[in-house]
Amino acid sequence: MPKKITMMKIITFFLTLFIFSTHAEVKLPEIFSNNMVIQRNKEIPIWGTALPNEQIKLSFATQEVVTTADEYGCWSVKFKALGANSKAQVLTVNHLRIQNVLIGEVWLCAGMASMDYPLRKSLKGANEIKNADKSLIRLASIAKQQSPLPNKNVEVKWKTADSEHIKEFSGLAYFFGKKLHQELEVPIGIIQASQGGAPMTSWIPAEGYRDSRQLQWAMKQIYDGRPSSEVGRKNWQKYLDDMKLWLPKARAALAKNQTPIDRPEIPSELWITNIVPTKMFNGMIHPLIPFSIRGVIWDQGNVRKPKELFHLQKALITSWRQLWNERELPFYFVEPLVNTEPKHLKVEVQKAIKKCLSIKNTAMAISADLQTANPQAPQNKRDLALRLADIALQNDYQNEIKSINPKLIQVVIGTGSEGVYSARFNTENGSLSKATLLFQKPGTVLVKTSSRGLLYSAGNTKEGGILKSFLENKKTSEIRDLPKDPCYIALDKSLKFAITANIHGSSISSFLLKEDGSLDKLVQNLEIKTPQKGFAPHCVIPSPDNKYLFVADIGGGRICRVNFNEDDGTMIYDGDISSNNFNGPRHMIFGPEGKFLYLLNQMGGAVTVFKYESQDGHLQEIQHISCLAKNFQGNNHSAEIAIHPSGDFLYCTNRGPDNICLFKRDKGNGTLKFIETVSSGGKTPVSFIISPDGKYLLSCNIQSNNLSRFSIDLKNGIITEFGEKISVPSPVSLSFR
Repeated sequence: MPKKITMMKIITFFLTLFIFSTHAEVKLPEIFSNNMVIQRNKEIPIWGTALPNEQIKLSFATQEVVTTADEYGCWSVKFKALGANSKAQVLTVNHLRIQNVLIGEVWLCAGMASMDYPLRKSLKGANEIKNADKSLIRLASIAKQQSPLPNKNVEVKWKTADSEHIKEFSGLAYFFGKKLHQELEVPIGIIQASQGGAPMTSWIPAEGYRDSRQLQWAMKQIYDGRPSSEVGRKNWQKYLDDMKLWLPKARAALAKNQTPIDRPEIPSELWITNIVPTKMFNGMIHPLIPFSIRGVIWDQGNVRKPKELFHLQKALITSWRQLWNERELPFYFVEPLVNTEPKHLKVEVQKAIKKCLSIKNTAMAISADLQTANPQAPQNKRDLALRLADIALQNDYQNEIKSINPKLIQVVIGTGSEGVYSARFNTENGSLSKATLLFQKPGTVLVKTSSRGLLYSAGNTKEGGILKSFLENKKTSEIRDLPKDPCYIALDKSLKFAITANIHGSSISSFLLKEDGSLDKLVQNLEIKTPQKGFAPHCVIPSPDNKYLFVADIGGGRICRVNFNEDDGTMIYDGDISSNNFNGPRHMIFGPEGKFLYLLNQMGGAVTVFKYESQDGHLQEIQHISCLAKNFQGNNHSAEIAIHPSGDFLYCTNRGPDNICLFKRDKGNGTLKFIETVSSGGKTPVSFIISPDGKYLLSCNIQSNNLSRFSIDLKNGIITEFGEKISVPSPVSLSFR
């Protein structure tokens, strides 16, 4: 009996050893390790190697998948997408167990020395390290390596963001991940792939150069240096032969205590350095593909070749997207800088940046104002990271932020120079984030939002006016070749039509909207000219009953009434409303009761009040009151008018004294009582908005390039400026979204 037991033990031992050895060949890339974060709401690719034709069994969460390695021992599978989960999960692949896996948001943060800059050196980094305990933020730092050919694996381990592990991690990447976690309240995974001194050329794969007509010069360096190619093999053989002839001479010189000279120069295509095209991509990025990520943050630091910047960055973005098989993978980058004096180089960089931002789903964080004069001083990576995070939050998570934190709403800002900016406003305390570029467009841009979350923008092209609609920051449609200079956008009461006032196009235009609110088609352009008067409409608004449109004609010095067909959006001119008190009719608004209309006169600096008769659209003038202080002397151009949500107060902006005027409003008879004027907090105030709860007012000052904030006393309507001003280039229009 003892002999049988011994024999059974031996058989069991060898059987176990055999089973283990067959599974021991199963391997995963090192990006799959304990403490990792898997991207939520996307398919989850898992891949690796094994023995040829070996069966692989995988399980994660509630899913199980079985596959077989191919004849070369390669295999890959995809788990179905899963929602965010802060509870630790286990990924099993045959005998392998990857533990403490979370599901959340994963971002790849890549670049050069500026991305490589560690948290311990960063401004406010020491305090961050001291207090770090972010178990739901996971960090993966890719080992710095280069390769002439695409690598299949790279050394990397996921770690929790505690004091021990964040010291040497990228300060920019860490602060970016921390901000996302604070706002989204889900696990965050940050992958850092950076190397100082490695130019953008080394981060672009061969596919990027192959598909770029302007970058064909790199193909020789890429392929002629590979021993696998006929040319590359000959190049290497010649270099080795030359070295073989040189070595005896070098040894002889060394024996005589002389320095060996005339060493054969290695051809540039054979260089094994990080400045050669594709080398950093092959070594550090290729092993990660197709690991699922939300997007990419890129910081290249200084520009070395301004003329090639656009072509290089386009090749980088499009090739990474192609290899990840995501055509619109978010790609947000830090403003590239030129540290040389010639102005023409900086101009070239700015032109290249504009072209880069024309690539879909890209955005840039401004960095020039955060640079330190002393290169040895700690760098401000925190504020730069917050700008990048704000871009991601606004572009990729806007709806989610609203559901997580309903007190945060988006402010959309049209500008007179660069395009549309966005910031997040806290309705609870009035705080406003830094404004970041939402999308770029030269020239003045007007913005308008709807209750369905649509964003409309109007501006000009060389051919004429243009109107666009956006849903969740993605353009849904556009209509071109419209009358020039659309300067006001309104929506009819049914939300089936949009209407624009085209000040230099001498017309108003109506547009049909689709069911989701996006633009469908132009319905009609309507010109209202008479022999005595021109037509320069500055504002158009629907009547409360949607039967009429009222147009403030600043050129003709009148209000035009237009019959509006809410079934098909057609318009018919129906006469004028004139007054001796009119002096540049500019903006109008109806009171919430629908009984009174208020007209702001631009040159006159006054408000004209009308009673509205819905039966025939008649406007009866009942008051004309100045919006300027009695002691004001000088030129003035009033700009915009708005009524407080309570209906008790009316405000308007004055661009002469640079202030905001407050009126007390009688809701019974519609009349106004002047209360005071308050500085707008900047130069040349134009547009302003009032928060939905009536507690705050935001004003844009076009010539001082800022937004100012005011709290509103709900008892008397008095506004008081507070907080820092937010920098925005030439802001001209505002809208909550």
